[in-house]
Amino acid sequence: MKRHTYIIRWRWAWLLMLVAVLQSPLPALAQFKLHDVVITVEINKLGNARISEKRFATVGTRGTEGYIRQNQRQGRDVGEIAVSDETGRKYKVVEPWNINLSREEKAGKCGIHEGDDGTELCWGVGAPGERIYDVHYTLTRLVKAYDDVDGFLFTFYEAASPWAQHLRLIIRAEGRQLTTEDTRVWSFNHYGTIFVRNGEIVAETVKPFACDGEKMNVMVEFSKGLFTPATTVKGTFYDRVKKRAFEGSDYEDTGTQTGQASYDNSEHTSSGFQELGDLCYYGLAWIMALLFPFFAFNLRGSYKDKVTRWKHLKRLFGNVDGKQEDWYRDLPFGGDLSSTMGVMRAVDSKLFSEVNLRRAYVLRLLHSGRLKIVNDPTPGRNMAKAFYVEKPEVDPPEEPGNSTYNICLHEFLYAAAGSDHILQPEELDDYVKAHPVECRPMVKALWRALSVRRFYIGNLKREEVNQVFGLKKYLEEFTLNNEHSLAEVQLWKEYLVYASLFGNAEQVCKDMQKVFPDFEKLSGIETSAIASDTVAMSASLAASAYTAAVYVRSYETQQERRSREAARAYAASSSSRSSGGGGSSSYRGGGGSAGGGGSGFR
Repeated sequence: MKRHTYIIRWRWAWLLMLVAVLQSPLPALAQFKLHDVVITVEINKLGNARISEKRFATVGTRGTEGYIRQNQRQGRDVGEIAVSDETGRKYKVVEPWNINLSREEKAGKCGIHEGDDGTELCWGVGAPGERIYDVHYTLTRLVKAYDDVDGFLFTFYEAASPWAQHLRLIIRAEGRQLTTEDTRVWSFNHYGTIFVRNGEIVAETVKPFACDGEKMNVMVEFSKGLFTPATTVKGTFYDRVKKRAFEGSDYEDTGTQTGQASYDNSEHTSSGFQELGDLCYYGLAWIMALLFPFFAFNLRGSYKDKVTRWKHLKRLFGNVDGKQEDWYRDLPFGGDLSSTMGVMRAVDSKLFSEVNLRRAYVLRLLHSGRLKIVNDPTPGRNMAKAFYVEKPEVDPPEEPGNSTYNICLHEFLYAAAGSDHILQPEELDDYVKAHPVECRPMVKALWRALSVRRFYIGNLKREEVNQVFGLKKYLEEFTLNNEHSLAEVQLWKEYLVYASLFGNAEQVCKDMQKVFPDFEKLSGIETSAIASDTVAMSASLAASAYTAAVYVRSYETQQERRSREAARAYAASSSSRSSGGGGSSSYRGGGGSAGGGGSGFR
């Protein structure tokens, strides 16, 4: 009896320990978490808003500040920041805000930073631990007057690392109660609901944000008379805002919305074509007179942008073509792939490739020994090539290139490989379909970790650009160099990683074999594995990991599906999907929104 009781207690202890281990994030992944966001918007009679954001977060030891970016505001101004925390401490407003200061220098302070990506409301994160930040700011001209109704479409939150696990948005009108008779609402680009209840608009998520770029876009129509907006827009709200928002969304464009005319395309087209059609009645002279300044202004702006870019290219490369003159044989940024890709994107956005970045990370796992290409011993496989996944370290070493993404990917692949540690790329699909809910924490961490450091071409240093594009040029012209030292040969495995990042790994493999057929004896890589297996299999595994992650992110449990369908059924039964009275959100659509640009910690 005692032995039986002991076994039961031991099993319970083992189970609790297992749950604790599975729920404990890696130290590198637990730097910041955004548990909950509550946004309250108070709109005054003129359509201006006072916004309060309460952010519940776990703060780690890295990073210096929180930020809320607002860009593409369409004539709206953001300002008057005020921040306090869970202790009641009011932060000192610093003008201008310097994003390059240390954590200690930013602690207890806040400010507004005018960056290349828009206006950013910033505050120092201060001490690590469980924190609550109250951020207050003003937004002018949120509500605008149209010919038929008053309203807006605005991005109140855009996910950036770390993503909010839950968000609740409350919109109130100063001095009055909102009702379904005078207020119609829709929300886009997230899983959630939106309703007009108890005199206010309430939008709320039902699933956590799962990747950068997911948003809470909210569109609201107010009947005339509720507000006296300071900004008047020519045309109807449907023409200027709603029609574009509905494109590709889950909402039905039925043409029966209150406060607007028919959806007949002969009467309502996009605003540009509407104005052009009206101008045709007044003759070609009027068209040319009105359009010429517009085109002249855009041509002037485009020319100024090109001139600015040419100046930066001249400073960084010595020419305006962006051509690198010298070779660079070491690893840029000490092996940091995110920074390397960030420099490439800043210089030329066409060089940015998330696919190449994922392939490079897989190849680095292979070359580090955490993954190995072996013959699959599984019966029926006919000794086909497969991956052997080593057990991840409990405390991964701080070595160059061992990024957070590598750590997350290694954990994900190890879980999918099973007890024999053998993994075929196609097995990932089977694994996530059998364990979609269990995979969510790993996939969220994996998706969050695949970030690219942001650079602006005007702030780039010539040394940084020379390293990245110098190595790119060197790998492209590998066969032209007749002097390859022993130390350089030891870097050839990393050269393949960067060749994958640059998108020419297969050609670099051939060039290495051509230049030095015996290099595998010094580099520790088999020639056959490089040419026929390593590059191709790493690309296949990277693609499979991405497909599996997408499946997990889109998966819904029966309970989640029932909740979403119940919200949709309620919306349909109350005609809210045509009248805007409320209901479930649309994960798609919401084009033409203003504001947003990402918010989080860095």
